[in-house]
Amino acid sequence: MTIYQSPNQKKSEHFRGSDFFVVLGTQKKDCKSWVVWQEDGKYPNLIVEILSNSTAAVDKGLKKQVYQDTFRILDYFWFDLVTIEFQGFHLVDGKYQENQPTTDGRLWSQQLELLLGSL
Repeated sequence: MTIYQSPNQKKSEHFRGSDFFVVLGTQKKDCKSWVVWQEDGKYPNLIVEILSNSTAAVDKGLKKQVYQDTFRILDYFWFDLVTIEFQGFHLVDGKYQENQPTTDGRLWSQQLELLLGSL
């Protein structure tokens, strides 16, 4: 699902298609995209990207920067199905701070108030 920030809905402007996101405090409804200005300016609370060879550089670079600086997503995670790399970040004072894994490799999501990862 695409997240649109600008009413122009142009690929050259700030929009992002994420693999998974959560918006807390909303009602369930059918929609094909998340349109921020139609949702009272509400952005997702959490985004998860599934990395691949073709997307990893963008997910770790450009998308991370946009989610931090423009969207201000509070929790951002990525997971690589091949390498099993799992990283998470929480927005603190406008900058992402890397989450520290538990001894079993899981990461805390402050927004969901739960540990993410496999057992």
